[in-house]
This record gives sequence, structure tokens and C-alpha cells, in this order.
Amino acid sequence: MDAVYAGHVMHMRLRPRAHRFRYRMATFLLDVDRLAETAAGLRLFSVNRRGVFAHWDKDHGPRDGSPLRPWVEARLAEAVRPAPARITVCAAQPWRGRLPAAATTGRHRRRPCCRRRPGC
Repeated sequence: MDAVYAGHVMHMRLRPRAHRFRYRMATFLLDVDRLAETAAGLRLFSVNRRGVFAHWDKDHGPRDGSPLRPWVEARLAEAVRPAPARITVCAAQPWRGRLPAAATTGRHRRRPCCRRRPGC
């Protein structure tokens, strides 16, 4: 199941002087075979086009714009590993503002699309 986790990342240093900052982070767990379907159900998420949160094929795998699954399967075959039925990608992106829970279309509101992880 695809999921969006909203949380914060904090960095802190004590030397050479005390310094700390925190920012919001969205982490996406996405099935590579369902990217287009996920984008159709989430207004803020897009595939290979501009959007608040966008997945670009050219940024992953062979980085030439081709689909990710064949590249992952080729790397697994090189390592003599079987290809799984489901391949997921975990991507994180900082953001400003709030990630609205109503980012889904009416068709998908019955299934969770945006969850808050415990402790975030």
C-alpha cells in the first residue's frame, strides 16, 4: 500500500558551538508499478511533471527517463537475486507549510493516503 508519512527532521551539534534546527519532511513509500495510479489519486503528487511532490523517472535508476522496474530487476539479476512481485521506492522531501489530509480525490478518501507516524 502506498503511504505518505509526515514528520520532522532535527539536526543538532554541540561543537564547535551549539547549533540546532528542525524542518518538516514528507516521506513517500510508493509501489513503482502504481505510480501513475497514485498520482491520479493525490492532487499534490505527480509523475514526470511539475507538482508540489513529484516523482521524475529521470532522477531514479538509470537516470534516463526509462521506467524504474526493469532497471531494478536487471540489478537483482546481476546479483543473482529473484525479482520480487512488488518493488517499492522510499523517497523523502522537505516541505514548507502543511500537507493537507484532503489531498486525495473523493474516489480514494476511504483508504488511508496520508498517515502520521507514531512519535512524529
